[in-house]
This record gives sequence, C-alpha cells and structure tokens, in this order.
Amino acid sequence: MDLTPQDFQRYSRHLNLTEIGAAGQEKLKSARVLIIGLGGLGCPAAMYLAGAGIGKLGLVDSDQIETSNLQRQPLYASSNVGKFKAEVAAKTLQSYNPLIEIEAYPIAINELNALSLIENYDIVIDATDNFKTRYLINDACFFLKKLNVFASVTQFEGRLTTFSPDGPCYRCLYPEPPIDIILNCASEGILGSVPGFWGTLQATEALKLILNIGENAVGIMHVGDLLNFSLKRLIIKKHPSCPLCSSEATIKKLSSLSTICGSVSNLSCEELKNWLKIKKDFMLIDVREKEEFLSGTIEGAISLPLSQIVKLKSSDDLPFLTKEKTAVLFCQSGQRSVKAGTLLSSLGFNDLFTLIDCKNHFIVPK
Repeated sequence: MDLTPQDFQRYSRHLNLTEIGAAGQEKLKSARVLIIGLGGLGCPAAMYLAGAGIGKLGLVDSDQIETSNLQRQPLYASSNVGKFKAEVAAKTLQSYNPLIEIEAYPIAINELNALSLIENYDIVIDATDNFKTRYLINDACFFLKKLNVFASVTQFEGRLTTFSPDGPCYRCLYPEPPIDIILNCASEGILGSVPGFWGTLQATEALKLILNIGENAVGIMHVGDLLNFSLKRLIIKKHPSCPLCSSEATIKKLSSLSTICGSVSNLSCEELKNWLKIKKDFMLIDVREKEEFLSGTIEGAISLPLSQIVKLKSSDDLPFLTKEKTAVLFCQSGQRSVKAGTLLSSLGFNDLFTLIDCKNHFIVPK
C-alpha cells in the first residue's frame, strides 16, 4: 500500500529507521490489528498502534467507563464515565490519527462471534482480564491461524508472550483454568502505570511481528516485577498432550470450549429484568469489594466480597443464605462472581447464578 505525502510527514521518524523505512511503513499501513479489551493494557496498546500508522484497528470491549478506570486507562476522561469504552476509544484515536481506519465493537466477544471478529485481522492483542475470554481468544486464534500477543498484569507485576498457531499456546501453560489463582485488578489492586508499561510492550511486539524485525516473544514468557524492576525470560515449550495444539488434541472446534463457570449458571440481563418484574424470590449478592459496593450497586443487593468468601469454612458461616435459596452473584466483569460461585458451590449451595453483560445497566449510585 503506497504512502501518501501525509504519511511521509507523519511517520518521518519511522522512515529514518533503517529497520523500517518506507517499505516497513507500507507494511504497517497494510496491517490489521484487533485489540480485545480496552482497559489498562488495551488503552496504551491502542494509542501506540494508532500512532504507528496501523492501517486498520479493531477495538472490542463491551464495558462502560467507570470512574475507577481513569487511574490507569488514559484514553478516557471524567466526562466519558458511563459511555462505552470501544466507542470513546475509537473517537479519541481517530482524532489522534485520521489517516487510519478504526472499527469499534462495543460488544462482548463470545463463542458465537469470536471467529467472525478475529478472521478479518492479522494479529490479535489479548488485553483482557479474565480467564474465560483468554481461553476463547487463544482457541479462536489457533483455529484461524492468527498471532495472539498476550499480556496480563496484577499489582506491580506483568507478563507477556506471543502465542502462534504452531504453538505453544495458552493451553500449553494452563490446559484448564487455574481456579486457585483467578485474580483481577479490582480485587488485588494495581499501580496505574504497570499496565501502561505492559500494554506498550504489547504494541511494540505487534509492530515487530508486522515488520519482521528483532526477536519476537513466541515461545518466551517475559515476566517482570516493576516494584523491584526485576525482569526475566521463561521458555514456554509446546505441551505434548495440550488439548488444543498437540497431536492428542481433544478440542476440535471453538464450540467445544469447556465452561469456566463450573456448576454456576449464567443469568442474562433480560432474565434479571424478568425476575425483578415478576418479583421472583432470590437474593442479589455483590461480590465486589466493600468500597466498590458503597460507590454504587444494584438496588436490593447485599455485599459479600469475594475476599470474605474465600475465607469461609462451611455453609454455617453464612446464616443469611440457605443452601436452597436462589442467589445471583455479580461483580464488574463476571470473573469474581464465577470464582465466588465456585467456592459457594463447594460449600453445598446449589442454586447459584452469575450475572453476565448487564451490570452497568443496573448499578446505581449509593
């Protein structure tokens, strides 16, 4: 794809690099990158990819902007609270670089749309914060033979690698979800600049892959603790019995993706509306931390933070919830409510639901 006079002016610092030059900038202009997750990782990755002149950027995120996002997600302002991340990010990035094409997808990626979303892009940036979506992206990229630039962060730490269609893949590391280490930045906390560092590295890795320069991160997990500024490289090997990418694979199509939710059922936005309308007898439980609950929750919900649930020894520790009582658990992304449901199921509670894709439509300020 030929460069225009505007391209030569905007990307002059790239053109001065012998590793890029005009030919490399043309590769960037022809490239298509899909960013899934527009939080602490996705924001800086999107900013630098847009600035670099990636021809088409896809932005996937179903969340709406919350005040707590502003500490680490620089694409958003206070005036954007309540708006969809994908739409605000697209508008901001388009004003930042009007020479590129940007497509916003303010939807949740799932088993029904993952393949159609990813197939039109060359590289996927996995900037998500929950295990179910990571497995879904990993599997979809494998079947479509797409490169998947992955990063995750918590507190002061981060890690980054690239999963290729030839392996190793995410399931080589974790064949099944490691329930005992499910964390996210809301329950664990995070220094705002940490995801900025790793999101910038994701953008850098994607640019190197497009330009075919330097050493890529395929088969290498870069791990860093920024509190002590310790960085190390770990070799990832293709697992001989990986359920996805080995000769013994048992996962043959995306629809066979195993559920991450254990025995806990999902409850949709429409179903919750109907339950509220018919005044069904159930209990709403907000498993976010107390300060999150105090800033706003669903009307009628009670607070039971995940940090308290993990300490429960038996069902007797929850006198207000009987084993037969229907309970709907919710948090911000659904990750903590899944973990909470798994723990409560192990204590004998057997009528549990986790609310999906509609928390922001119901949560009201305290």
